[in-house]
Amino acid sequence: DMKLAISDAIFEKQDTPILEAVDFSKMPALKFHPISTKKYPIFKLKNTFLKEPNLGVIINAANEVGVYNFLENKSRFLDIARYIFKALDHFGVPKISSIEEVFEYDFKTREYLRS
Repeated sequence: DMKLAISDAIFEKQDTPILEAVDFSKMPALKFHPISTKKYPIFKLKNTFLKEPNLGVIINAANEVGVYNFLENKSRFLDIARYIFKALDHFGVPKISSIEEVFEYDFKTREYLRS
């Protein structure tokens, strides 16, 4: 979880530990499972994004709109992924050759999702 990172961002130097020290040698074996793309559909984008890094501007702008709407109680948490997929379906893979085009796609994505 993010307790330590959030605490470091909010508070100044801590004299007392926030979390107990973890002795990994005393922990039972850790078991990892494949990520369920049914439960976490956004994970399907990982390989696509690695192949098409220009998608980052669309994904980021859509994510920010989705998070904002969630924080404003205008949508549910799981709707954030829907915003991203909707924007990607609409814009596809952008052809970006300048920083101005990054800002343009960012603006267009936000405008599209707010309409």
